[in-house]
Amino acid sequence: MHFPPFSPDPRGNKLKKYKVAKTMAGDPVVLLCGPKEIADLLLAWYASSCSRISLSDKGAESWTDAIRFPSGVPDGLPDLLQRLQGWLTLSARPDVNLGTSIDWFKRADELGNLVNTDMGRRVNFTKYAPYPNGSSSRQARGELYDAMVDLVENHPVYASTRLVTSPPGSAGDGNSFGERLGRAVAQRTGKRYIVTTGPARPPQKEEGERVVRDDFVLSESVSERILVIDDVFYTGITLDATARAARRAGATEVITLTAARTLRR
Repeated sequence: MHFPPFSPDPRGNKLKKYKVAKTMAGDPVVLLCGPKEIADLLLAWYASSCSRISLSDKGAESWTDAIRFPSGVPDGLPDLLQRLQGWLTLSARPDVNLGTSIDWFKRADELGNLVNTDMGRRVNFTKYAPYPNGSSSRQARGELYDAMVDLVENHPVYASTRLVTSPPGSAGDGNSFGERLGRAVAQRTGKRYIVTTGPARPPQKEEGERVVRDDFVLSESVSERILVIDDVFYTGITLDATARAARRAGATEVITLTAARTLRR
């Protein structure tokens, strides 16, 4: 029985593997085994210098996509592909062009138990810490900020985006952990932070009916791509509501970044 080389998870995926090879004509080709979102990202970002080519029956046993670069593989692409093996690319959603999380919040260990990833541990020691100013919390917060900044500075789409916003917290006071995280990443990467407001509401639960809100509002009009930063991706409702608000405000594209993605859905 033939099994596909990659089975996508609708919650999010990492690039399983990649390889730089050559076509029969000698042109460089990047072989990917991973989600379609990553292939679509490369085809969009390097549109003027690459094209998708068909895989042979033999190639399709190991790879999901083949992208030809007639003028050579662009500088920085191998490094990006290596990083995409660690970053979690989220499945496409209607109002979001590209979504990424640093990692899962939890993952299954060898016994099948869900345990915190390093990023999940950092969120626990910051957002949920009983003593947020303790040494462990300060260290975890610094590591979380560093990881977010690293992705923003080393992913071409995120690095070239000039505007940042965050979903309004449930308290509606502009001081949620996600909003503070968004402001910090914007400041450290030299981007402009735009406030998104919304009314106070019950905290979002991981489970439950998924209804995207329409009462979030960006504080000003925009006319370019905007990055939405939050701490944890649960259902995606608040991210999608913020993306919709950004579209109403004139955003041409919306991309999202969260520190961690929950495994349960």
